[in-house]
Amino acid sequence: MLDRMYFFGDLIRTKATKRSRKLLTHILSTSLLYAPFATLGVANTPGGETKLPPQQRKQPNSVKALQQMPIFFEANEGQAAADTKFIARGQGHNLRLTKTAAILSAAAPRSARFTSRDDILARHIPSRRTDTNISKIQSRHNPLIMEFAHANKNALVEGIDVLASKSNYIIGNNPAQWHKDVSHFAKVKYNALYPGIDLVYYGNQQNLEYDFVVKAGANPSAIALNFKGAKKISLNPNGDLVIATDAGQVINHKPVVYQEIAGQRREIAASYQLRNSRTVGFTLGTYDTAHALVIDPILSYATAWGTADDTIGNGIAVDLAGNSYITGIAYSVKSPTIGGNGVAHVFVTKLTNAGELVYNTYIGAVGEEVGFAIDVDRQGNTYVTGSADNKDFPVTRGAYQTKYAGKTDVFVLKLNAAGNNLVYSTFLGGAGEETGLGIGVDLQGNAYVAGETLSKDFPTASPIYKFGQAPTEAFVAKLNPSGSNLIYSTALTGATSNPEGGSAAFGLAVDRRGNAYVAGFTTSDKFPTVNAVQNKLNGTIDAFATRISANGQGLDFSTYLGGVGEDAAFAIAVDAAQNVYVTGLTNSTNFPVVDPLQAQLGGSAVTNVTESTTEVLAPPTSGRDDAFVTKLTPNGKNILFSTYWGGSKDDVAFSIAVNDAGEIHFAGRTRSADFPTIDAFSNQLNGTIDGFIAKFAHTNRKPIYSSYLGGKGEEKVFCVATWRNNYAYYCGLTNSVGWITRDYAPPKLKDAASAFAVGVLSDSTPRSLTSVQAANYKAGPLAISSIVAAFGIGLTSDTEAAESVNLPTALGDAHIKIRDSAGKEFIAPIFYASPYQVNYQIPADAAQGAAVLELTKDDGTVFTENVQIEAVNPGIFSADSSGNGVAAGYVTRVKAGKIVGDEPIMQYANGQIAPLFIDLGGADEEVILILFGTGLRNRNANSKVLAAIGGTDAQVLYAGLQPYFVGLDQINLRIPRSLQGKGVVDVNFSVDGKSANAVQISVK
Repeated sequence: MLDRMYFFGDLIRTKATKRSRKLLTHILSTSLLYAPFATLGVANTPGGETKLPPQQRKQPNSVKALQQMPIFFEANEGQAAADTKFIARGQGHNLRLTKTAAILSAAAPRSARFTSRDDILARHIPSRRTDTNISKIQSRHNPLIMEFAHANKNALVEGIDVLASKSNYIIGNNPAQWHKDVSHFAKVKYNALYPGIDLVYYGNQQNLEYDFVVKAGANPSAIALNFKGAKKISLNPNGDLVIATDAGQVINHKPVVYQEIAGQRREIAASYQLRNSRTVGFTLGTYDTAHALVIDPILSYATAWGTADDTIGNGIAVDLAGNSYITGIAYSVKSPTIGGNGVAHVFVTKLTNAGELVYNTYIGAVGEEVGFAIDVDRQGNTYVTGSADNKDFPVTRGAYQTKYAGKTDVFVLKLNAAGNNLVYSTFLGGAGEETGLGIGVDLQGNAYVAGETLSKDFPTASPIYKFGQAPTEAFVAKLNPSGSNLIYSTALTGATSNPEGGSAAFGLAVDRRGNAYVAGFTTSDKFPTVNAVQNKLNGTIDAFATRISANGQGLDFSTYLGGVGEDAAFAIAVDAAQNVYVTGLTNSTNFPVVDPLQAQLGGSAVTNVTESTTEVLAPPTSGRDDAFVTKLTPNGKNILFSTYWGGSKDDVAFSIAVNDAGEIHFAGRTRSADFPTIDAFSNQLNGTIDGFIAKFAHTNRKPIYSSYLGGKGEEKVFCVATWRNNYAYYCGLTNSVGWITRDYAPPKLKDAASAFAVGVLSDSTPRSLTSVQAANYKAGPLAISSIVAAFGIGLTSDTEAAESVNLPTALGDAHIKIRDSAGKEFIAPIFYASPYQVNYQIPADAAQGAAVLELTKDDGTVFTENVQIEAVNPGIFSADSSGNGVAAGYVTRVKAGKIVGDEPIMQYANGQIAPLFIDLGGADEEVILILFGTGLRNRNANSKVLAAIGGTDAQVLYAGLQPYFVGLDQINLRIPRSLQGKGVVDVNFSVDGKSANAVQISVK
């Protein structure tokens, strides 16, 4: 019997994100944020010294952890210029890595088109234009090129630390030129860039770093960096290298240089050396040339560097699993990133419910394309609408309208669940300009679209009203599931004497019966009304809310909503009982209010909130705009609730969502220093414009929270979606630096504007856990001494990993208590703790049977779970930590009774984990498969352990404890020679009659 034990690391993927008591910051900017892999114990090194694997060293505090989430490096798989090896994007910049240089590009020219909901508002109501710089044309800046002078031009440039996320480029109308599933890496390595010297690029959302790794005996003076595109290079008093460019300053912080000798890090004195007006090297103090040396500069950008409107998040949707999907416009994806095509493109980003990136997909052509609204179906397909301004926008064969018709056309597209292909994509438009601003999908997969058009020949099908009555008109259309035909398409309009007036539909919602709910604004005194709360235009502009019947043949209700001033609705939502919720802006002093939280225009009105009462106060001053929230009965005839919400300056709500509990979430932007705040993330205006988010209760509409969201620059929250009653996801635009406090710890943004998304958890969330077997994440009994992963929300307030084999019983401000079936209580050892996942071990002395698990935080919050403990529940780890696919293990070759050596059974290929062929060798050889699992060490010693490889019985040589790693078990199997040539086969394993998950190997 072979009794050798081996450790295989990186077994469990963990999710780690900081959460405070209320707000979960998922992601800031459409760059990805990833948690690291975390292992579950310690390894025994060949020298006999026990050391922690790098992944299990103590994590930085949660503030640093999120700020240090990696930038990803995207492999050039044809989507970029031919000389590009890898691309990285940050706030307001692109980094291209070629064989000979690193090229940093900032702002590129952009038009002043209407690319956000605020811009559309300014188009119709010029007085609402703010003093923002967002939407102004940017100037082109020359890139900063850092050449590797006198370097090896044939150095191997490779991505390392592959990430699970992907990028997709659906650019242009030729699918052969699309680029799908483009790989992401955490690092890029230049091998032997200089003799004995490697260069490694990596980074986070604050800084870009690159390390020169100087091997023992190599000469660091060979390193020479030649800067092109720099106006001046100088050293500041701190020793930082300051590079002046026409886009602002780029700063290389004073290099940190060190050696690792005998397990100790030794700092080496170092500084930059200005060799001439544009060439830089390094001057080093005395160091041990017999050991490797690391030179670690950090690159950051001064506030002038970057481009406003790098990305704008305009719409968000959430699927049944809590994954969020964001769409908008990406100005950062432009020449040279995609070879010169396009000013800006639609982006669709999918994030898990823990804020991890799944994919970034860019869709567009040679012009400026904007995504305004998004929805998702039960299968994870996304539906997006917006505007496209050129004929090369990707459309699909058989789509309703494949030809571009006007100055700008609406597009409607369905993106598959993987985010890498169009199910369908169609134009929708006439000879003029139009924009799709709202979208929804019903249970059958029909897509409903609403927006505005200036075309009298906008396509119609069974129209309720004809186009051509006003300069600008709202439209509502319904497309069949294949996108090949219009079920209906109608104007929603009325005549107007205003030469620039008309109607625009901004918001759309669809109920389970297929009724379409539309909200917007109109200047027409002849806008159609049916069963109306308000049947006439009261001011210069009024909001409207309309329901179109499921068959598209008529209006169930349609009403004005407004007072003597200007009123506009930007979003609409419907609950399970078909109550209708509308939000937007008003400056009417007589806007219709019912049971209001704020009864008058222009000031903060909610104070003194208690469990039973909300005191309503008159505002201190009169303001220009307030947000409003109005709830209508299902028939549209009555207002159930309506209130102002704002301060003494301009406030507007852009989005609204209602969860299954009837709680109202809405969001927008404010310029008011006295905006009403309750239980706020931030209770003061931090910049010229801040976003705001708010939630009202269902029964008494008491505010649950209302908060500013922003920093010293400008923030606008354009979208909100809900999940599971207690979660809300918001997205929008920011150009502030460090606008969330340490408690919430997002990465800091530089001056460039970026899209952001924020997830919010209400205090009313059930405090529950879900514990699963950690090898395969399958629910079921938990085995004694096994590794368990518990999932939840807000489990800890910090992220931390165990530092030694003697596992702690408290980690990340939490501990776990288990009360077993005998009534005995244990404090469980913990491997890893984060707000979303805690890995722990079932105590060895726990009794079998029903047990209660309690996770308690330092603040007294308790999460509970009922579990079943049994002696055995086997699981086998896979290489990608999912419990499926390639096995986590290796093979040991035995020849003539002696161990010859160990061989890997998997590799990373094209950014994917792939099996390596196992050569069974000659007749005198044995190949032993070493696998790792958990939950089997307490098996019945007298029972058989059964295994099969490729359906053929395999001899089990060992199945039990792996002694050098806490909670880990090991299985040694002899691979049958009859499997020679079988290729990829399953490995099945059972203990005490209980089967483990299947994993795969490949036999040559």
